Amino acid sequence: MKKEIAAFIVLIIFMHLALITALQISCSDNKPISDQNEIKTGNTKVINDLGIGVISSTESPFYNKFSAELLIDGKKSIVSNETNSESIQLLTGTYTINLVKANSTTATISIDGDSKEILLKETELVKGIYVMITDIEIVETGPIVRLIVGSQKITLSNDQNPFQKVSLNNKSFILEIISASTNNALIKVSKCQENEIILITDNEESNQTFSQSKVKQKTEEEKILEENLKANASTKQVSVAEINARKRNQSIKTNESDNLESEKEIKKTFFSKIWNWIKGIFGFEDEAEEVDNTYNDNNNSENATNLTNNIT
Repeated sequence: MKKEIAAFIVLIIFMHLALITALQISCSDNKPISDQNEIKTGNTKVINDLGIGVISSTESPFYNKFSAELLIDGKKSIVSNETNSESIQLLTGTYTINLVKANSTTATISIDGDSKEILLKETELVKGIYVMITDIEIVETGPIVRLIVGSQKITLSNDQNPFQKVSLNNKSFILEIISASTNNALIKVSKCQENEIILITDNEESNQTFSQSKVKQKTEEEKILEENLKANASTKQVSVAEINARKRNQSIKTNESDNLESEKEIKKTFFSKIWNWIKGIFGFEDEAEEVDNTYNDNNNSENATNLTNNIT
């Protein structure tokens, strides 16, 4: 039974790891700059020039899953009746925070004139920025409210969304969750020195490779089509095998024709010899031979007459 449970756990972990998409980043100006740090829940830290606040974090060891809800461009702030207001500088701009009222469970926060009542440990959007109440302390002089604010809110999890690119005020970062528990989260932040950071996933690379393969395949098909058009001017395409077969048939026909002509010549020569042999037996001669013989006989007679006359 223990072996079956162990096998099931290994299977779950394997399936989980198979779902995780590999992260690849690049910079056009230089190598990416990366840094990581552990942040407690309800607190903020600056990692690689980016303020990050952790709203909440969870972990499921049995399923090897963890996640964290983050405030990007996060900063801490403290407001009370004594301070009345505080000015904070974020990448997206400068904001003035005021405490309107508070009790042990809620606080009404005003940002640049817009106000909202927020429960302890909850996060609300006020005047375009996110505000989380992390602690409310009631003292003699009045309530003291501790909070974290941020320009954006994202959730990272190792099984569904392990990393995400964010852009703020012409600056881009890639955030990746490394680990998390119920009390903290280990977050990695990457950026470029000057230019925008580029995020490439394995799926995108596969799609690009597939697209390039399709283009290459199309080019090869076009080449084959051109070759077919050259080989045959008609609309019918001719394959290489068919062309080779045609060449073989043509060669066979040529050889057959040559052999036929040779056989005819052999037959002609043979019958000519037979015919000449028959003519020789029966004393037949060609007209050309008769003319030649007659011409030779006449010449011989004339030569004999001339010789006789000379002698006489």
